Amino acid sequence: MKLFADGNGYDSFTVPAGGSEMPASNITIESGQHFFQMDGHHVYNTAIEVIPAALKSVLSEAGLTADDIDLVVPHQPSIRILEESARRIGIPFEKFGTNMIVTLTHPAAQYQSFLMKCGAQAESGEVICLHL
Repeated sequence: MKLFADGNGYDSFTVPAGGSEMPASNITIESGQHFFQMDGHHVYNTAIEVIPAALKSVLSEAGLTADDIDLVVPHQPSIRILEESARRIGIPFEKFGTNMIVTLTHPAAQYQSFLMKCGAQAESGEVICLHL
């Protein structure tokens, strides 16, 4: 198991105000800073660099290659991000478990059921990579 975190670009995927860094005020409310804001292009470009690098690092440390992976149970950022990440890692996209076509994204409450579904499809001895 390996944990990764990267705070770079936090302002590209954020709710600018209402938290401890910028508490709610009349000014922040009137200027609409309590709504989610995202620079999709920056998020996409960051994700397609960071996700493959993280998964390749874990595979390398485990002495595995992309060919050894039977199933990837990924965080569900977007289909495009997952498709490009799969291409960059060298794992066929068909090995990526996703149901975003049905649910679009994965709120935390749905993740357990998705994980159980993927686990139920796995067979003994298969190598499963979790990217949460």
